[in-house]
Amino acid sequence: MNSMRKILVCPDSFKGSLTSREASEAIEKGLRASGFQGAVEHCELSDGGEGFASIVERNKNVKKVEITAFDALRREITAEYLIDEEAKTAFIESATTIGIERIGTQERDPFNATSKGLGVMINDSLNRGVKEIYVSLGGSAVVDAGMGMLSELGLEFRNIRNELLKGNGRELSEIYDVDARGLRPGISGVKFHAVCDVDNPLLGERGAIRTFAIQKGARPTDLSFFENGMINFSSRLEQEGIAIPGDTNKKGAGAAGGLGYSLQTVLKADYISGIEFIKTIVGFREKLTGADLVITGEGCVDSQSLMGKVLSGVLEESKRYGVPVLSFGGKVKDRETLIRGGLVDAIEISNPELSYLENMKKSRAFQNLRDSVSRFFSKP
Repeated sequence: MNSMRKILVCPDSFKGSLTSREASEAIEKGLRASGFQGAVEHCELSDGGEGFASIVERNKNVKKVEITAFDALRREITAEYLIDEEAKTAFIESATTIGIERIGTQERDPFNATSKGLGVMINDSLNRGVKEIYVSLGGSAVVDAGMGMLSELGLEFRNIRNELLKGNGRELSEIYDVDARGLRPGISGVKFHAVCDVDNPLLGERGAIRTFAIQKGARPTDLSFFENGMINFSSRLEQEGIAIPGDTNKKGAGAAGGLGYSLQTVLKADYISGIEFIKTIVGFREKLTGADLVITGEGCVDSQSLMGKVLSGVLEESKRYGVPVLSFGGKVKDRETLIRGGLVDAIEISNPELSYLENMKKSRAFQNLRDSVSRFFSKP
């Protein structure tokens, strides 16, 4: 390590414990404790989920807008998004309203969770005259395929009794008729971007339900119900000519409980890799110049980290410049796969003598990360 002159530190957030910025600070403290005296440059990253808005705010000329919206359980909350007034562009982090981190573990309810709050934020930005909207899709608590969001934007979903549906996971299977005539006027003239960290389709084994619904509170016995609801939702949109059959297979259609599908199909959003978008606005490539090592990390580092996450983006860019990459994680799985994928190593920071909840506490996670970095770089 004595020969190193510059280390680039660029972790993702450690969800539920540390923000990207806090993780960066812990890593630098660990490096200094180990005796490293070279330059440490920080580069806050996100894959389009948690932390997206804060990174945009620090790297673009935007102002923060505060509004009243709803969380995934339709509880009134104060939510924020960003506007670049000169460019007439909004940046909306969907997790700000419908994020799973807003919902207690015992409260998670995919049957009633709705993306209505995201629709409120989009509507508000349109009222302010924006012509372009970036929506980040990570960390949602919903599996409603964007039904709640679209309802807020003017689409009407009715059941076989011609009753208007509210828009949640349970009601996907009840949709009998879709009326798009009430879709907000002028919305077709707005350019939407779905900023996303996964490329999953809407349906099937890699789809929104089979891949993500369990972590949002669904039981294994619920999966077929929700999958059939997604099938019904997409079929009704196809019958009305709003969507075409191939739309369910679009890259990222399964993101955020199917929000990726509605954004791309109804709002004509294009798909943008979250990590690639963030790398561009923070100048990752420029900061990589002259680095001898890159240190990254996230809450759980495993083989999925190599697919569209912060780690994959860091590895891809660093390989081009021949810079080695080291990762730390609250938990590390598939270590050998990660090393074969290009990592120098993947180090788990959790203290095995402490409980999961204790390791997740912010102060403890900070100490664990700092100490793990120090130990690694203090080795002879």
